Amino acid sequence: MSRQIQNQTLGRGEVHFSKFKPGTLEPEGFRYLGDTNDFNLTANTEELPYYSMDRGTKVKTKSVTLQVDHNGNFTCTDISLDNLAFFFMGLSLTNTQAGATGVTETIEGVQLGLSYQIGQTAQSLLGVRSVTLNTATVGATPLVEGTDYQLDAPRGILTILEGATNVSAGASVELNYDVAAVNVDRTISGNTQIEGAIRFDAYNAEGDDKDYRMLYVRLSPNGDLALKGDDWMTTPFNVECLRPPGMEAIYVDGQPYTA
Repeated sequence: MSRQIQNQTLGRGEVHFSKFKPGTLEPEGFRYLGDTNDFNLTANTEELPYYSMDRGTKVKTKSVTLQVDHNGNFTCTDISLDNLAFFFMGLSLTNTQAGATGVTETIEGVQLGLSYQIGQTAQSLLGVRSVTLNTATVGATPLVEGTDYQLDAPRGILTILEGATNVSAGASVELNYDVAAVNVDRTISGNTQIEGAIRFDAYNAEGDDKDYRMLYVRLSPNGDLALKGDDWMTTPFNVECLRPPGMEAIYVDGQPYTA
């Protein structure tokens, strides 16, 4: 008797996600989410059993499936702004900063040892970036970089030093600066439900490649975003697999072959 060939599998693969076109369940185009440490699918059922209790010990004679749920989870190690937008259920965008020269600003009531974001206003909540500081003064007294202040020019952050000799607590610091014309990619948190489709392309270390298609899923963040630590930063997600009208929740394809 010949022994049947088995297909033990050591899974590997790429996760691609597409949002839907507005008002449809049609993918707008898939984006590779970068390296993922894992991808797990879970199937749960809820059964309604029937027991005959006419004589002695009751005996199960029937069981009806009431509910089937397909869910999953995966963990991204690619900390892109787009993946962060999914994690924060928000959006990613590019903020364009116009260049300007000779901008004046007064930072009132400074305290020694504290830092201040340059250009922060009600209209520009995060301030300006790529700053060239022309002058910093208290009244007619010029401040000296390295003695009275430090400037993080790319971030536009001014720090008044603890041992500043020309600044006292509560003083007003007048600035004159230029800002470069630059773009800043940004993610903003929100509460938008993330719906779309998942394409999992298998590239197994062992076993036949089987590609998974989930035509209607909802993503939600699941766990911690460790901004600091000794492990690689990850964004963990839950996946709820839904059934689109007239279709099924999950499709699994082997690789093409000639009959």
